[in-house]
Amino acid sequence: MRKLLKYLTTILPVILIMLAIALRAVLSILGWTPTNSDESMMNLVALHIAFRGELPSFLYGQYYLGVVDAYVGAVLFRIFEPSVLVMRLEMITFTALFLVVLYVLTQQLYNRQFALIILAFFTLGSPRVLQLQVEAVGYPELPLLAGLLFLVAYALLCNADRWSWQRRAAMYILWGFIAGLGLWEHILTSPYMLIAGSLLILWRSREMLRLGLWCSLVGCIIGAWPLIWYNLHALPGQDSLSAILGMTQAGQDARYGILDHMIATIVVTLPIVTGYSSRCLASHLSDHLPLFPYHLHCIAEQTLWGAGYIVLLITAVIMTCIALWHLRRASQWNVDDRYEAIQQSARLLLLIGAVLTLILYVRGNAINIDAVGSTRYLICTWVSLPAIIWPLWAGGYYIKQKWSTKVFSTLRVVSTVVISMVLVYGTISTFGQVQQAQAENTQIEKLSAYLQKAHITRFYSEYWTCNRLIFLSQEKMVCGDTWDVNNRLVHGWDRYIAYRAMVEASNNPAFVYPLGDARNQTLEQELKAERISYMRTQVDGYAVYKPSTRASHIPN
Repeated sequence: MRKLLKYLTTILPVILIMLAIALRAVLSILGWTPTNSDESMMNLVALHIAFRGELPSFLYGQYYLGVVDAYVGAVLFRIFEPSVLVMRLEMITFTALFLVVLYVLTQQLYNRQFALIILAFFTLGSPRVLQLQVEAVGYPELPLLAGLLFLVAYALLCNADRWSWQRRAAMYILWGFIAGLGLWEHILTSPYMLIAGSLLILWRSREMLRLGLWCSLVGCIIGAWPLIWYNLHALPGQDSLSAILGMTQAGQDARYGILDHMIATIVVTLPIVTGYSSRCLASHLSDHLPLFPYHLHCIAEQTLWGAGYIVLLITAVIMTCIALWHLRRASQWNVDDRYEAIQQSARLLLLIGAVLTLILYVRGNAINIDAVGSTRYLICTWVSLPAIIWPLWAGGYYIKQKWSTKVFSTLRVVSTVVISMVLVYGTISTFGQVQQAQAENTQIEKLSAYLQKAHITRFYSEYWTCNRLIFLSQEKMVCGDTWDVNNRLVHGWDRYIAYRAMVEASNNPAFVYPLGDARNQTLEQELKAERISYMRTQVDGYAVYKPSTRASHIPN
């Protein structure tokens, strides 16, 4: 019986991770989610690296978002044909590696049974969580990097006495390399770099001064070299620091203060990023401030889940501090006491990592723009979820009362069932979106086929259409973004400025807009004002305009 249990605990993690891979792969093969222009731009970067020899440091137009995705994708594009699916399978691989790291880290800090529960939770997911794990937009690898930072630091502490100095030096270099890579990819990894570094300094301060700091610095320079090289040559205002500072100002609105941000975080963002899936998000709550609380049951559902997260986070911090306090009062430590102190301090620092990320998020302004979309900024807190959930499993041990064993055993079972039901519902609802996603993919494919058949290869459109068509046609078609400003069409946000130049250089570019878009009416008014005739064709949800001659100032 014991051998069977040991075999099951060994094979179960593999089964769960394979199920997680299969779930996400099936959804991607079915065409969920429909690709968007942000993802298409990352795919275009990979295309340029693979076949044009370009070596960008950042996603075009965003000088803070690294392109590890694109460099790995470029290798895959050389082996396979360029496609959305190939890039998504790469993202699924990153997610699977994150699950491995999370399982190992949870097993080391807690126990194997709890690690299996956490892994089972992460096997499933809500539509938004699964979307964050499969779309190639520069975020799926961030939890992996954050988790690796902490796992390598913890391994160094637990094995330092057994490892030679050469092996420890190699591990410090590895830690620095991951930290540098994380900084290049996104500043979101910095709280976890800070807490993992603090763990090393707390327990290996002397060695850090003699060996660790210098080896980590070497590794960090190597990992962050694309970031360093770019900023050494960046034009004024286009350096990474300016881009990050600009992000902190985006969405700033004097009407909404810290309290509004906190409420929105608890009611919307935290539930979404932790896998809670509710129809209220789409039908009853706005995705930006202010939230319109006309349906109180929606507010109650969301608030209960988000507030529960905060209560568990606070409880976990208190429990860990109590454990460290008892260890501090011990007159003399043995080996086990020292190991437990390292373990408890690692748990506390994981909780601090989540707190720091939440503080930075609440103090920012992204939530003013999109409380749902900005959940990606909390993606690294997934690494801390085991530490946050732990009180549900171990609270009775800290109270040490007879009644606590039964109460917390019941709480453990109930919470596991509730969380599992929520995640199962989220996974099922994701499959319910497949048909709509396929319809959207078919729509853009039909538009692409029509434009190529009509020899319309240079045209103006809007951002969420442009990049999808460019990648879908493998750059046979090139598009420029336009905005409607005061009833005038002006140049919009062309991430890759060469595309705009190619459209401007064409003899007579066309215009393509979704039906119902205000730019249709604006374009018609401007063409009429210039007395330019045009042919308008409706193609599966889009209006395609072919002017008889080039409009001289459209867009401005």
